[in-house]
Amino acid sequence: MGKTDGKEATIEALKENLAKTKQLYPRIKLLHQLSKANREIDILAAHAYAEEAFQLVQSKEFERNPDQHLLAASLSHLSFTHSKLNDLKSALQRGLQAVAIYETLDFSSEYAAALTTVGFSYAIFGNHAEALQYALKGIEVARAVGDLQEELHAQNSLGVAYGMAEDYEESYRYFLSCLELEAALNLESNPATLNNCSLINIYMGKYEVALDYGLRCLEAAEKANNLIMLHAGRDRVAKAYIGLGEYEKAKAYVQINLESNKISKSHVRRSHTLVNLGQILLKQQQPEQALVYLNEALAISSEENAMNIVFEALQEVVNVHEQLGNWQEAFAAHKKLASIREQLFEKKLSDKVKGLELSFQIREAEREAEIYRSRNEALQKEIQERQRAEAEAHRQAQYFKLLLDSSPIAIITTKTDFQLDDCNPAFEALFGYNKQMLFNQDLSNLFADNATEKELKANLESLRRGETIRTTTKRPHRDGAYIDVEGYAAPIWVDGQLVGYLIMYHDIRERIAKEATLREAKVKAEAATRAKSVFLANMSHEIRTPLNGIVGMTSLLQDTPLNATQQEYVQIIRNSSDGLSTIINDILDFSKIEAGKLDLENHPFDVRLVVEEVLDLLATKAAVKELEIGYLVEPALPTLVGGDVTRVRQILMNLVGNAVKFTEDGGVFVRVSQIREGNGRYQIQFAVQDSGIGIPEERMQHLFKSFSQVDTSTTRRFGGTGLGLAISRRLAQMMGGTVWVESEEGAGSTFYFSIEVTKVGGKNKSDAVLAAEPPQLANRPVLVIDSCDSHRNIVCHNLKSWGMKPVAAPSLAQGKAMINEARPFDVVLLNESAADDPDRLISTLRQLNCPFILMTTLGNSKRVAETAVPYIVKPVKPSRLYNALITLFDSAPIVTQTAAKPAGSITPSGVPLRLLIAEDNLINQKVALRILERLGYQADMVTNGVEVLAQLERQPYDVILMDVQMPEMDGLTATRQIHKRYLAGERPYIIALTANALTGDKEQYLACGMDDYLSKPIRIEDVQDALSRFLEKVPVPVI
Repeated sequence: MGKTDGKEATIEALKENLAKTKQLYPRIKLLHQLSKANREIDILAAHAYAEEAFQLVQSKEFERNPDQHLLAASLSHLSFTHSKLNDLKSALQRGLQAVAIYETLDFSSEYAAALTTVGFSYAIFGNHAEALQYALKGIEVARAVGDLQEELHAQNSLGVAYGMAEDYEESYRYFLSCLELEAALNLESNPATLNNCSLINIYMGKYEVALDYGLRCLEAAEKANNLIMLHAGRDRVAKAYIGLGEYEKAKAYVQINLESNKISKSHVRRSHTLVNLGQILLKQQQPEQALVYLNEALAISSEENAMNIVFEALQEVVNVHEQLGNWQEAFAAHKKLASIREQLFEKKLSDKVKGLELSFQIREAEREAEIYRSRNEALQKEIQERQRAEAEAHRQAQYFKLLLDSSPIAIITTKTDFQLDDCNPAFEALFGYNKQMLFNQDLSNLFADNATEKELKANLESLRRGETIRTTTKRPHRDGAYIDVEGYAAPIWVDGQLVGYLIMYHDIRERIAKEATLREAKVKAEAATRAKSVFLANMSHEIRTPLNGIVGMTSLLQDTPLNATQQEYVQIIRNSSDGLSTIINDILDFSKIEAGKLDLENHPFDVRLVVEEVLDLLATKAAVKELEIGYLVEPALPTLVGGDVTRVRQILMNLVGNAVKFTEDGGVFVRVSQIREGNGRYQIQFAVQDSGIGIPEERMQHLFKSFSQVDTSTTRRFGGTGLGLAISRRLAQMMGGTVWVESEEGAGSTFYFSIEVTKVGGKNKSDAVLAAEPPQLANRPVLVIDSCDSHRNIVCHNLKSWGMKPVAAPSLAQGKAMINEARPFDVVLLNESAADDPDRLISTLRQLNCPFILMTTLGNSKRVAETAVPYIVKPVKPSRLYNALITLFDSAPIVTQTAAKPAGSITPSGVPLRLLIAEDNLINQKVALRILERLGYQADMVTNGVEVLAQLERQPYDVILMDVQMPEMDGLTATRQIHKRYLAGERPYIIALTANALTGDKEQYLACGMDDYLSKPIRIEDVQDALSRFLEKVPVPVI
């Protein structure tokens, strides 16, 4: 079924509903829907439905309980149909009524339609400023409500407005934009748009292009059975043929239109067709017959107030009279033409009128001179020269007068003694005077007062010296009020002689008011920014302070004897606290980025190690969901590079974390590759692929917006602030790259991000070993049994890089079949997920009669270890796999790696330290003390800066853990006092403990003399790292 059939089916369904509906408001809404549905099919029916709806909103029943939305919509629909029926007066009236109501309501498609119709009507009537104003507002409203159809109509109105103003290039641009919008909406070609494109190209003299658009318009109109556009299209084709000189072809289309007009009886369309016929006859040297049709067109279009057609007809009437030599009639018609053009096109034809008037006067003078030629030829020449001079002077005077009167800038002219000579209407309006009041008045008397006398006197002296003046000043209005103006003044020279002065004033009150508003807005914005910073600092401190107690006590509680249920509850508390901490960090990072205060660092880091750290952190979550995770760093990529490792890890953690969160089955895999290299930098790309829920195409555009997720159900099901991806993209952009996604709903997603990093000399020892082909592994056949394609491919890729010959099997059954075929394998690598019967997996492996290594999850590793089966823990790192294989083939492991520390395994440094804690919050005191006890230290406790200074008087300390916000004396003040009282080698190492984490906080603390910085909530690992940094810088002797 085609689109037209679909519309007709919709219309029939609406008619059935209308027949059943008797209630007032539902009936009005159905009439609106029917009117809109019929617009492209039957405009008369659309108008009838709009009229009926309008009658209902005028009923007494409606007046008792009026609905402004329905009233405005009824006016909007009626305005649209009036415009399509060329009743532009009614269209404008109803449209303006609708706009007046909509200005008090929310934006809607009907509001956009009303604005567009008003703009179109004003354009046809020649009110170009109003046309542009309403059409542009229509585009704004249409875009705000996401209605591309109404935006299309508004773009069309703008094209019409610019066309009527003779800005054809701009008009054509908007009509082409309409064609693009139609294509975006999958609409069939709109004959109205094609018609407009044809018309504008006719105006630009591009007749071949105009003919093509005209024929396409006819084709589209005939397909849509649009009689109005069929008539318009034939007019355009005729006009194009006229321009191409093919008059008989043009006349054929004109005759068809005249015949069809007998049925439609549209006076406006008939008048336009008659103009075309008159133009053709004039081109065929039949001026008398052309004049008959042109006069008829003038009569009809004048009566219908179609001034654009009146204007076009008059142009051709002038051409007819000039061709016939009827100069008096030509002059009269041209004066009418100039009068209309002053209304339509801002008086741009005045020069031509004056030229024609001069031509007429010259011809009259020549005729009179011919009579007296025989009497006195010398006298005739003298008369001709005098008349030419007078006519030229008159033309120049009129031209200058036209410029003066039409200028929006206030202009006065004075004589050489500064007596006022003339002024324009803009001057009268600006300062409240008229010409009679100003004539022969001295300029200094007009504007001089106590405030401006000195400045005005200096300006007049400059003018007397022949200088030009530009100034911004104030001038008094007639009523005494001062007006801000931009002034320009210059002497007027004629044939080298000073004849007076030209003075112009431009009203700049609106500009000054806007500048004042902008300054005020700037002050308010700066105040709001400061308030926002204070709020975020307070929020960070107030939330992190109790959160520090929760996280710290939970960590300590986990190391105490607990049963399984208690362990579960404690873990939930810890996970929730970590989640809250992540949310706070997201908000603070977002605030830093928005304020442009987030700074990047540049230090060497190992790409492979960053990926492994992220996967290690998420391995437990993936194992709980039975997901495979793995990674591959392409060999060509140097793993040691320079950049901000913290931000790279943050992006990767966010993308991999999301992938694990939104994936229920399958796996998550990371691939790192090099895009390009040059100028001492690399562009590298990370790809995070998952087999999760995928993302609908229509939602991808919202994915990287702040506080946005795929949909609200995603937030309810999976949680999150909606900031992670927005922050990741901004971070990637700051590092010279970006973030993007490829996804198919229900089939998973791949998130990519690219960054620029610097080259770093040297290579990790482990990378060098892994890149080699050790003789212990060379050419050894190995069977890889893994049901996950991506994971299996990664393992095989690593094996090949070491010179081994891997063979892949997707299931344990197929792997056993390969072994039973007597195919020799030196080792079998088995992913436990490939087993059909996990409970019998170990016994099955031992029956393989072949060396094997089991790939298992961290959660299952303890159980597997008890069976004495060789295994490695997933995610399978190249270093782990390499060591396992080397060990299997009787060689010592070569590649070293740092094992992840299980919770609660912190080892004391063995170095005694004298520690002091300054903290006013009781819970945070206990957290800090317990953490230090876990690390093997004892510490003294004080509650404010005053007590810190007192305690230092009693005994020295190696390290002070100093809270920043404390009563009586805060940590910053205490630190400054310590620096004043103690020399560098005598004062303690000060570590800031703070709930503030905004940009500049750390720098502020270090600048005041603190040595290190820990952000709450503090964790045992953070404290241990901070003390380790102290011990590296300041060796402490064993006491």
